[in-house]
Amino acid sequence: AEEAIDWTVREAIRSRCDHSADGAIRADMEGLPHEIRRRMIAALVPGADSPADGPTIERAMALLESGQSASIGSLKMSPGRRILIVRAPDRR
Repeated sequence: AEEAIDWTVREAIRSRCDHSADGAIRADMEGLPHEIRRRMIAALVPGADSPADGPTIERAMALLESGQSASIGSLKMSPGRRILIVRAPDRR
């Protein structure tokens, strides 16, 4: 079962995510089961410079689902039909 879930996540990332030259990622997670979306976010944020543990990802997902922006480490995620993931601007 785990292999099937892993395959589904890889396929969803391949077919539903666009990576732009500036490093931004647009991910269409609409209609996907919660666990697939959670694993997609975990796979898409490894460069966040902060651990993306389960509670952190769940918090981010809850914010996004309520229409609010979320962040994991240095990455900012904006809600919408296609979630936008970008490196947050440096704080001064």
